[in-house]
Amino acid sequence: MTDLPPRQYRVKTNGCIVREGPSLKSQEVATLDSGVVVSVVGPARWITNDSTGRNRLELVHPVRGWASELCLEPYGTAHFQVFSRKEQERKAKNKSEYERLKRDATSAYQEWAMKNFISDMWSLRSRVQYARHLLLQENEASLHEAEGRLRRALDEDPYNREALELLDQLSAKKKEINASRVPKSKIEEAGAEFAKKNWRSASQLYVQLAQDEENDKDFIARMAANASACFAQLKKWSDAERWAQIAVHHAPNWTKARRRLALALVARDTGAAAARRELDIALKLLDDNTQEKKEIFTQIKNVDRIVNKREIQDMIKADQETAVWREIQLQQNLQKEFRLLGHEDDTIRDVPEKVEQDAKIQRRHTRRAETARLFMTPTQRARLAERRLAKRRILFGESKCLKSEDNLFATTRGDDWNLTEFEFDGSDLESSDISSGDLSSEDDEDILAANDRDQARQAVRQAKIHLEKLRVDTLLENLNRIIKPRAARLTLPPGQSSAKLSQNRTKIKQINSSVSVIALGDTPIFNTDNNYAYFYVSTLQAGRPGFGLVTTAYSGGGLEDKCSCWLALSSARHAFVKYALGKQVGELPAIGQVFPGDCYGLCIQKEHDNAFSVDLFRNGDFICRVFTIAELYGFIPNQTSIPNQVYPAIATLDNRIDCAEYRFGLDALNDPLRNAHIQPKRYKLVYEDGTPHPRQDERRFKYAFVEVHTKGDGAPNAVWCQTFQARWTQSVECIHLIAIRKPSEISASDCDVSIRTRYIKAAHRATREVWLEGQLERDVHPKSCLWYVDDDGSLRFLLVKSSTALYKDRSGLEPADAQWPRLFDFDDLLEPDDMDYDRTDMDPIFSRRLALAQKKASEKASLELAKREKCEALGIPWTWVMDDGSSPPQLADPSMAMTTRVPSDQGPGGDIQPSYLIPGQSGYDVPVDTHLVLRETGKLSGV
Repeated sequence: MTDLPPRQYRVKTNGCIVREGPSLKSQEVATLDSGVVVSVVGPARWITNDSTGRNRLELVHPVRGWASELCLEPYGTAHFQVFSRKEQERKAKNKSEYERLKRDATSAYQEWAMKNFISDMWSLRSRVQYARHLLLQENEASLHEAEGRLRRALDEDPYNREALELLDQLSAKKKEINASRVPKSKIEEAGAEFAKKNWRSASQLYVQLAQDEENDKDFIARMAANASACFAQLKKWSDAERWAQIAVHHAPNWTKARRRLALALVARDTGAAAARRELDIALKLLDDNTQEKKEIFTQIKNVDRIVNKREIQDMIKADQETAVWREIQLQQNLQKEFRLLGHEDDTIRDVPEKVEQDAKIQRRHTRRAETARLFMTPTQRARLAERRLAKRRILFGESKCLKSEDNLFATTRGDDWNLTEFEFDGSDLESSDISSGDLSSEDDEDILAANDRDQARQAVRQAKIHLEKLRVDTLLENLNRIIKPRAARLTLPPGQSSAKLSQNRTKIKQINSSVSVIALGDTPIFNTDNNYAYFYVSTLQAGRPGFGLVTTAYSGGGLEDKCSCWLALSSARHAFVKYALGKQVGELPAIGQVFPGDCYGLCIQKEHDNAFSVDLFRNGDFICRVFTIAELYGFIPNQTSIPNQVYPAIATLDNRIDCAEYRFGLDALNDPLRNAHIQPKRYKLVYEDGTPHPRQDERRFKYAFVEVHTKGDGAPNAVWCQTFQARWTQSVECIHLIAIRKPSEISASDCDVSIRTRYIKAAHRATREVWLEGQLERDVHPKSCLWYVDDDGSLRFLLVKSSTALYKDRSGLEPADAQWPRLFDFDDLLEPDDMDYDRTDMDPIFSRRLALAQKKASEKASLELAKREKCEALGIPWTWVMDDGSSPPQLADPSMAMTTRVPSDQGPGGDIQPSYLIPGQSGYDVPVDTHLVLRETGKLSGV
């Protein structure tokens, strides 16, 4: 092709940069100002795409090089195209309609109508013609859209011949595509493997056939049902359930699919009810007289039998748990009785072991007898009653012999008989022939006395439990919402003498003692006029916190062992160890691990006779009583009433006060300001793979300074924010998002994803399990967004931010406007310096505009410095003046005028600028050689 003559263009307002080659990495040749006319090589060679996708033109005059097409505008007559009279009449015929369609064109159909100059684009004939156009493209998406348009056209005109013919052609093409996609040999191979009972190979083939098909729902349902049957034979019940649900989803009226789903559901412990519902639906879908209905009835009976069997197992398990609870209660009662009798500690430790051995024997015999009794016939039960009667007569005979010999253990023998294995079933006792005449009066009295003692123990135990519950309920009612963290934070490093809190202005001082490092409050928290006093600590990081109460104020020295002090400290076994007078005096039961954000509190309660006790709370719930009245009497000498002053204390077991962070609060109960609840952040800063990022715990910059990255492929060591359902990071143009709750084994064909302007959702197509959902913080562009499943099975999103929200004005980019403070509107706000600003993918036009503004500012600063040095060398004074923009200063050299003013933060009144005007000579400035100054500073650029 011969070269055409060059075309002329004119440089736009913002100027233009000319490079040696078409790449952005080429060296700059010159910078052209606004209004310069340039000549460009003809259309045969002038279109060349660079890495950014922008067209770049080859300039031949006034300089040779390459420039962006966006910086130039057509100039001259070489850009016009001449049409014939006939073409002009054709275009002018429907000019107004064409312009309206061109302005409002938002779909492919409207674009097609404009391209073919369709006068009435909403007529039935035009829509059928567009369906024919889609049919010629021969891809699945076009065929699906063509089918929908043809069916809507037939709804309006059922006898439209053209639409009926196109629908027949469409059906034939779909059959050809399905036949070519699923070869018949593959289906036969899967059937052969199924017949040979090669369940693993058959399941893989059926799964592949179901995943490859997209349009034929009946075929997908059949393949999924066969795959579910194979997984059921392999005892993979979760996979069998999933594929059976897929079959039911594509064929809801197919009874075989629902039977397969019921078979998979009944294998779960809690799926029997759902299996029964599926079978009931299958019965409604069948006719009255069918063989399959009889099979369904048989399957329902099997389900009911399995349900009954599981109920029996649950009852046996509940009985076992009840027996364990009775053993624990019996041990506690025995320990109390031995303490009252004055036995040693060794005896108390030996008794529970014996009780445990007897309880194990009792439980084993009971379990065997219960299992046997469930499957006994009436004859077998009668024989069992006779055997028990004979054993009881033998036992009574031995008891009479022992009593006649004046055996001292006769009463104990009677008690043991009362707890033997033959008394567990009351129905057998009624069916036996033993009467009160067979027993002696002494035996009756022993049995009744043992029963009375057991009933009395149970009554006392229930009364204690009821009283303790009433006490805790009363305490919680009076301390309504007392355990709430405060906004004040205590992070006291070792060596610091005191720290002032911002909210309650309470000073916390750090002291060393033999117990641990303690921060002690200077203000007492208790007043004898009240019935309750409390203080609380909220852990911001999982550490080993300790807290308690001291009755001696901080006097400048260490907290010695002689001080009256009791603390509840978290040990490595997740238990609270009690200290008094600097020594360990006991341990509370394990209450679980300490998590970040947990709030613990101690409450002093006034009891009778001016005595008091201490209770422990966690997150507003009562845990246990730390110190009872009796324990305080024993641990603290001469302390039988509430002290006049009680001080709060915070401690750790690691000899470091900064190993855990606390929120610390104390005040009267009726102060509503103490109910402020501060929740911790619900996100973590990690890398892309989920490993912790050092930014989470490192020391931050002062004044929340943020590092801005403008070069390279993304920010180095990018920070990702991980919430409970997603992990994400961002740049100026887009957001990279990973749905962390999606299982890796689920393929992309099973994902149902919806992306809208301010909403995103990802769920399973069959089970409808939601992995990611929420309203976005700001707008995105849905048509430009992308989602995919990578090789690791992770569901990833590329959300393109809305361009209207990225740029504040045309003077340059504001990084803070492009940075999202959070992903969803219900997430916690990020700190300003949690993420660096990634501007590596910023639009080249705005990036270049920002670079030019910075370059001009640097040039202006060099000129001002040169002027100032010259004034000082000549001894000419210079001053600062206010430039409001109304009357710009007159310069001697017009080339020194700056076309773009650098914005300042001085407000609407104007800018403070230096003035080099010589006094008495209005309109004269200090002459400076601009080119010489810029050449010396290395900032000279241009033609």
